Amino acid sequence: MISKIITIYSEEMLKKYLQTDEFKRHIKSSISVFVQIFSSDRDPSWIMSIDAALRMTIPVAVVVGVTTMGEIAEGRLFINTTVISLAFFEKTRVQGFLITCDNDNEKDLGNKFSGEIEKTCSEIAGVMLLATPFTMNVSDFLMGYSSGRSGKYPVFGGGAGDYKAVQEPLITLNGNYTSKGVLAVVFMGNDIQIDMHTYLGWQPLSKEMIITETDGHWVKKIDNIPAFDVFHRYLDIQNDKDFFLNVLEFPLLLKRNGIQYAKAPMEVNSENAIKFITDLKEGDRLYRLR
Repeated sequence: MISKIITIYSEEMLKKYLQTDEFKRHIKSSISVFVQIFSSDRDPSWIMSIDAALRMTIPVAVVVGVTTMGEIAEGRLFINTTVISLAFFEKTRVQGFLITCDNDNEKDLGNKFSGEIEKTCSEIAGVMLLATPFTMNVSDFLMGYSSGRSGKYPVFGGGAGDYKAVQEPLITLNGNYTSKGVLAVVFMGNDIQIDMHTYLGWQPLSKEMIITETDGHWVKKIDNIPAFDVFHRYLDIQNDKDFFLNVLEFPLLLKRNGIQYAKAPMEVNSENAIKFITDLKEGDRLYRLR
């Protein structure tokens, strides 16, 4: 596999790269190409124009797009840009799937989605999932996906974001897009090995805290006080339109099944409960991070 990452601010910058000898050489030696578009601009017309330019030049490519809250390239963070990652495979096959969540039964949807993938694809080496966590219940979807998965291949991925306080993320696949759904990219063949590792890097900042009351994805109380107070009282974070952006710097640390996770809440309600995109349970032990 050969990987290339470019940062663009216009369609012309992309087209210029697609005309280079380097790009043509990579295409000539590849049986499949996987392209990821990480865009600060949520306008579907922008991502679709990039998508169209790529697929016109690389008809065999699987092209996915995702809106972000910050783009990473060259080992640093970019703001208000579009980063494009291209992976050229000499032997590995790649196939994409996109599903829109039209109802609230995400668990059943995940079960059916994994079944469709395994029915369609062979020699699965791994599956990447990209979802819209602010507009659907991703936790339930993953539970359903896991229950329907028969193979032992690794599953990994992430969620789309949005620079705006009101999160309206977007994911795209080969000219189609949705603001409420999941896309999958399946890697197939015996010549690719996918290893999964977790990297946290955060340090506990507080004493241990215990979740004492929940309601679905809402954590109502931590140590028997309104959950929002953990952020407001100690960090002076306000319940306003910038809550999510501010709280990203101070997630909560949860240890489950021997693995540590950093969990950042999405919003606050009138009862000072805080909402997460994944399920947290009464009795879970947490720390504030830095």
